[in-house]
This record gives sequence, structure tokens and C-alpha cells, in this order.
Amino acid sequence: MKTETTATEIETPLGTLYVAVRFAREDSWHDSEQGYVTEMRPRVFVSSSPDFEADTKAAEHWTIRGREYGVQAVFYFQPPTPYNKNHWHADHKDWRGDGYLNDRGIKLDWSTATSKLIDETVRTALDTFAAEHPDWAELSKWLRLAAEENKLRADAIALRRQADKMIEQANAVASKATPLYRAVSPKLLDTVID
Repeated sequence: MKTETTATEIETPLGTLYVAVRFAREDSWHDSEQGYVTEMRPRVFVSSSPDFEADTKAAEHWTIRGREYGVQAVFYFQPPTPYNKNHWHADHKDWRGDGYLNDRGIKLDWSTATSKLIDETVRTALDTFAAEHPDWAELSKWLRLAAEENKLRADAIALRRQADKMIEQANAVASKATPLYRAVSPKLLDTVID
């Protein structure tokens, strides 16, 4: 799996967790006090495997009570609020992984004790990662803005090419223009021809 940044290894009681910073996600919602709010939420990609595949048959996996488990998920960070003390949230809008998988490749139900143990371990590891790399959230936002800039630049190049083709077509038509065409829109034809 391709990640935007190099992975950082965080040691946990269950095994190594690999964390890579992802581009931030932009969310919009209506807040009763602030009105319409748009916010960038920094994100990370986590995996029990250095290649970010939740394959328990691969060399990298976590073992809990004699069973093997794989981790692959995207989390976003949101500062705690009075209503929600949790600051790490699974990103279901851009789900790139399978979450937490057992040794048969089946996704764990979130209500199981093993899933809760893995989830608690992942969130603790993310707190460690954030403490060791305090600028990770800014990097996530920068990745988002840089990707948007690249997309807009590519769109601008495509639009320029499209405009050039339209000018060529308009010039071809205008070169055959009769006085009737010039009477309809002389300003338009002059700007196209010039």
C-alpha cells in the first residue's frame, strides 16, 4: 500500500505499529453555535505491517491469546470536546484498510474484547506518535494543501489546452466568416481573430 510519508515504528505491548502521516481530510458541518463550519482534520494511516497490508499470513502481525491479528486503518485527529473526550477517530469516509482482522482475514466486530484491546493499543500508540512528532498534524494539513495545489495547477494546464483548441476552432470558423457573421457579433469575432 502506498503511503504519503515514511512510516514511523511505535512499539506496543501487542507488537510494532507502523504509523504514516496522510493528507488531512476537510469536513464541513453545521454547528448550533458557530453556524456552517469547515475544518481540516489531520490523519494517519496505521498498520501492523510495514507494507501497510493487514495480512495475518505475512511475517508482521500481532498475536493475542494465541491468535494472529492484522491492523490496517486510517484515523483522524479531532481535539476533545465536552461532548466527546475521544480525540482519535476511525476515518470511515476514506477507509483504506480492513480495520482489525483475525487470522482468517475476517474483520473483527467492534464490540469484541479483542477489538477493544487492539483499539485501545492503537490509540495509545497514536498518542505516543503525536508526542514524539508534535508537527505531524501540520504535515498532514500541508500534504492536503500541496495535493490541492497540484490538482489546481493540472486543471489550469488542461483548461489552457482546451481554451487553445477552442481558439483554433473559433479562428477557423471566423476566417470563413461572411459579412453576416461580422454583423452578428463583431466584438466577439475581433477578439477571437486577434
